[in-house]
Amino acid sequence: MFFQKALLRIKKVPLFLAVLGVAGLLNFYYVLSYGVDVPHRTEWDSLFMFSPQGSVFQQDQAGRPVLTHMISYIFYLLGGWNIKIHLLFNYFVYVADIVLLYRLIVKAAGEYRFLPLFFLPFFSDLNALNLMQATALQFHLTVLFGLIAADIGFCRPPTLKNSLRFILFGALSVLSMNIIFMLGLLIGWGIMEAGRKNIPRIIGMFLFMIMIFHICCGGLSFFTGDQIFRFAVILFSAVLTGLDTVTPLHLIFILPPAVALGWGFYQRRLWKDSNAMMLIAIILAVFFSAMNCDSETDPYFFIHNGAGIVLFAVPVVFTLLRLVKPAFVYLCCLSVIGYSASFSPRYFQLEFSARRQVLSCAREYYNKTGDGNCPFISENNSAAFLDLAKQLNLSFTRH
Repeated sequence: MFFQKALLRIKKVPLFLAVLGVAGLLNFYYVLSYGVDVPHRTEWDSLFMFSPQGSVFQQDQAGRPVLTHMISYIFYLLGGWNIKIHLLFNYFVYVADIVLLYRLIVKAAGEYRFLPLFFLPFFSDLNALNLMQATALQFHLTVLFGLIAADIGFCRPPTLKNSLRFILFGALSVLSMNIIFMLGLLIGWGIMEAGRKNIPRIIGMFLFMIMIFHICCGGLSFFTGDQIFRFAVILFSAVLTGLDTVTPLHLIFILPPAVALGWGFYQRRLWKDSNAMMLIAIILAVFFSAMNCDSETDPYFFIHNGAGIVLFAVPVVFTLLRLVKPAFVYLCCLSVIGYSASFSPRYFQLEFSARRQVLSCAREYYNKTGDGNCPFISENNSAAFLDLAKQLNLSFTRH
C-alpha cells in the first residue's frame, strides 16, 4: 500500500521537474563519490585562521567573509575540518539557493512547464570546480542571504519591520563574502523605489546600508583588474551557451539575449513591476559578481570557477526572455544543446584526482618518504603547510 501511494505521488510530479530531480541526485552522487578529505588550492590559506595566531576576522582579497570563516572554524573544532563533510554542507546550502531562486521566480512570473529545465545547468559538471571547493561556501551563503533580502525588499510591504529585515539579511550577505552581490540588488531596488518616488526611503536605506557595509567590509572598493567587463560578458555567454572555452564568439552570442532583455524592459515598462525588477536586480547582482571574478590564463579555471556565479542568472534570464518569444526559443535550444554534453563526471574526476595527489604526497611526507613538495597547494613552501596541518591535527593527518 505504501509503495502504491508513493508511485501515485511520483506520477503526479511534472516531467520536467522529475528530470531536474534526477540531475540533482546524479550531481549529489558525484559530490559524494569524488570528495576527498584534504585541503586543495586556496583552501590551505584557512589553516592560518585555525592557528593561535590567526583570526576569523582576517582580511583577504575577496573582502571580509567573517561568517564563512566562523563556519570553517566550527568544522575545525568539531572534527578537525573534514573537507568532505564541509563539501556536503556546501552542497546543501547550494541546493537551498536553488530552491529559493525557484520560489522567487514562481512568485514573480508564475508556474510554467519549461521552468525546471532552466535550472538544469546548476547540476552540470560545468560547475564541478565550484561544488568541489570548500571555499565556495562563501558565495553560496552570499546568494542565500541576498535572495532572502531581495524577497523582503521587492515583494513585501515597505514597513519598518521589513526594512530592518532587509538590512539584516543584506548585512549577512556581505559578511559571507563581500559587498558586490548585494550592491547589484540594492541598485535594482533603488530604481524600483525611484519609480515610486520614495526618495526619503532610498536615502535612508542607503545610508544605513553604507554604514553596515563599511563595518562589515572595512571599505567599499572592488572591481580590480583589466578588462573586467569583457570577462563578465564571456562568462555570461559561456554559461548561457554551454561553450566552456574562451572564444571571440562569446561576445557575439551574448548580443541576442542582451538586446532582447533591453527591448523587453523598455517595451513592458518593467521598472514599474516590483517582481520583474527583483529578477533584473538578481541579474545585475550576478553580473557585478562576474566582473569581480578573477580571470585565469587557463580557460578551464576562468570559465569553470566563474560558472558558479553566473549560473544563478540562467533561469532568471530565460524567465524574462519569455517576453520576447523568438529570442527565448533560440536561447532555450542553444542552451540545451550546449549542456547536453556537460552531464558527466569528467570535471569531478579531475578535482578528485588533484586532491588524491595532494593526499598521497602529504602521507608520504608524514611517513618521511617524501619531501613535502606537493602540487595544488596555494604556496610554494608546501612542507610548511603540511607541518601546520599536522600541528593543528586536521582530520586528514590522523590516518
